[in-house]
Amino acid sequence: MSTKHKAVFESKIKRQSKLDILQMARINLDKYPFVKYEMPKDNILKVLKLGEKGFEIEMLIQPKETIIYFDNIHWHFKNTAKDIKELFILFTFGIMGLIRLKKIFKNGEEFDCDAEYIRSDNTFPSDEISELKKFKKADKVTVVYLENDYFYYKDLYEKQTKDV
Repeated sequence: MSTKHKAVFESKIKRQSKLDILQMARINLDKYPFVKYEMPKDNILKVLKLGEKGFEIEMLIQPKETIIYFDNIHWHFKNTAKDIKELFILFTFGIMGLIRLKKIFKNGEEFDCDAEYIRSDNTFPSDEISELKKFKKADKVTVVYLENDYFYYKDLYEKQTKDV
């Protein structure tokens, strides 16, 4: 295969993988009409936050990698089969409430944000007390947890649609 043909072929593969990632995400999300999402651009898929205590999940597909954002935290994944599988696991965990965001505000401004994964005993590894010791007594420190759990609301959605 000539260098020119190889470049065209690789370009098609990259475009195809971008479409495949978006198509896979949309096909899976469309199975659950209670999960609200939008596509502000042709390479961005954004799952809207679930209420005041939720967070947006955004997937940005680029030629060589896909970036997933949970609010202002993000992870980079290469557009390989292995990484795409990991990306979708993380994506699903964010939608299902198996990951939550812990935001620490100091004097009204966001100071830190971290993602917490749920443990096997259905608790989160919150170590709030030791983290708060690093602040001065004069600081006003607030901890806020953001969590999506669309599948908790699935039963409510299905009941409402059956009643209509």
